[in-house]
Amino acid sequence: MAVEVENNENTADTKPAGWRDRAVPIAGALGTGLVAGGTLLALYSRYFATTWPLDDDRISGGRVFGDKEWIDISRLPGTFGTAAWVVGLLVLAVAAAVVWASRDGDYDGWGPAVALAGAAGLFTFPFLAVKYVLPTAYRELRTEHPWFAALPTAIAAGILVTLGSVLVLRLAWEPAKLELLPRRMLALTAAVGLLVSGAVAFVAGATGDDRRNVDHLTATRSETPTVPAGLGAEQYRISLPAQATGWNGATYGDIVPAGNGFVVSSSAGLTAYDGRTGAPRWHYLRKTGDGRPDSVGYISKSLRAAAGGTVVIAEWSELGWYAFDAVTGEILWKNSDFGAHAVDYEDPTRIPRADTAALILFFEDGLQGYDPRTGKHLWTTTTATSDCLQGRTSMLDTDTAIYLLLHCRNRSEIWSVAMTLDTTNGAVLGSREVARTTIADKDSRYVHLASSAVGVSIAWNKPAAGMIVLGRPDEVTSAPVLDRFDAIVAIDPGNTDALAQDWVRGADEGYHRLFVLDRHTGAERYELPGTQDYVGKGEAALLETEIVLVDYALSRDQRKGGFELRSWSRTDGQPIRTLPIAGAEKDCGSAGLIPAPGTLLTYCGTADSLELTGFAAG
Repeated sequence: MAVEVENNENTADTKPAGWRDRAVPIAGALGTGLVAGGTLLALYSRYFATTWPLDDDRISGGRVFGDKEWIDISRLPGTFGTAAWVVGLLVLAVAAAVVWASRDGDYDGWGPAVALAGAAGLFTFPFLAVKYVLPTAYRELRTEHPWFAALPTAIAAGILVTLGSVLVLRLAWEPAKLELLPRRMLALTAAVGLLVSGAVAFVAGATGDDRRNVDHLTATRSETPTVPAGLGAEQYRISLPAQATGWNGATYGDIVPAGNGFVVSSSAGLTAYDGRTGAPRWHYLRKTGDGRPDSVGYISKSLRAAAGGTVVIAEWSELGWYAFDAVTGEILWKNSDFGAHAVDYEDPTRIPRADTAALILFFEDGLQGYDPRTGKHLWTTTTATSDCLQGRTSMLDTDTAIYLLLHCRNRSEIWSVAMTLDTTNGAVLGSREVARTTIADKDSRYVHLASSAVGVSIAWNKPAAGMIVLGRPDEVTSAPVLDRFDAIVAIDPGNTDALAQDWVRGADEGYHRLFVLDRHTGAERYELPGTQDYVGKGEAALLETEIVLVDYALSRDQRKGGFELRSWSRTDGQPIRTLPIAGAEKDCGSAGLIPAPGTLLTYCGTADSLELTGFAAG
């Protein structure tokens, strides 16, 4: 009897494919889409995304490479972006090789190359992540600089390429399994990978959008109120938290009169207030998602008012100088010529306040003027001579002019030259020589240039003590030499009045007396009764009808109390009213007065806050 033997040689090969086998080409197609999307994202990150100059930022890599290893993370975005698109192309080449080898499962000798390309896809990004200590580097770059898209998109591209490589290489191990699924299904799966990559790219791009850190509210344009002519009733109080506290006391935001009232800085940015009501009008603030100021903060003491109070400028760490319309809060320019040239000033307090005509930068070889509304460079002038070197020049700015005091010498004499400039073109408006004496007096001689809000005084001690008081730039050539007194507190450029103070020696102790004089003749007009304390800069103002002063109550009757606001008539110096200011009960560490559009603003710096009080016109 014949026995028929069944041939089972190809049973395993003809067995229907299970879900595990089909998952391999699905994963490979999905990985191909991820790699393709990651490669495109890497190209965008490297060549088209927003970036930021990082200037050799370094962090310690001691936890990975030893305590003395410092890593330059400024190259991280570019390195990750370049590596991702190069490796992505290699892995896409692997995917193409898989398609080519899928029919017979053989790479025809190209196997080692496929393996190397696949290894690049698997290990490049993890290697770079360890090399750059990625979590620390990412946090450093995100907190110390404005956000920029090149960083998160480069990292996202690297992750997409790495994850896609894992899936592609699993299929590359068994390329024949690609034939288990129809090409249309594989194409749709790859498209899904591209869609996933697109979603990741969108999130990464949004993560790098620095506009998310900016809270910018503008206001409608309205008529600017005038500065009050006298002291009226209290209108409002505003309490602002101190910016920082330390062993030397609290620090507060800066304040300038501008726009429809005044502008106050904080570590987060600027807020403008209506002078008549105290209500916020516009603001430009940089904050993190949870409302905290970000590290790219406002630089203290950089706030300036320009163009008659219609423009405010301020400097931000990393970002540079921004200019705003003081009424609406709209950004007029960023950096421009002014910002590019101002980088030579390491300390913003050395940059002069802007006057009504131009922004001014003072360098050792001259002065430069800029348009406040555009930041464009307008003019350059040099005032130095062979005897009066620019490096020995003092500069003082007021709300209306720039005053220079050049210190000059030759072999036998030493003298100074007072000079005023036309800020529209840099031309010298006038100059005069003061305090010429012999070279032997160089160690004991002094010449002092001091400013009030709108004018300056120049005082000297040799060859004979004297001073001149200037309320306008054109007075530099004609102002008479007056007898010296302690200080000029305030000047009215509209007439010849100046508020001065002098020290009076008493039997037990002395006191400071305040009086109004004619700065053209030196004649005293009247004394302000009831004043004894020294009055510093920014504590008094000559208004149209009244003299207003922030004064310390304890100096008069020793009762418990602090600073208060007092006013006198400009006609005869008689007292008019005395009003309390916010924060005085907490003991003001500092106090002052700021005449602003629509208000007389007082400030009191306490241990934990800056207390503002707005007074209406009298």
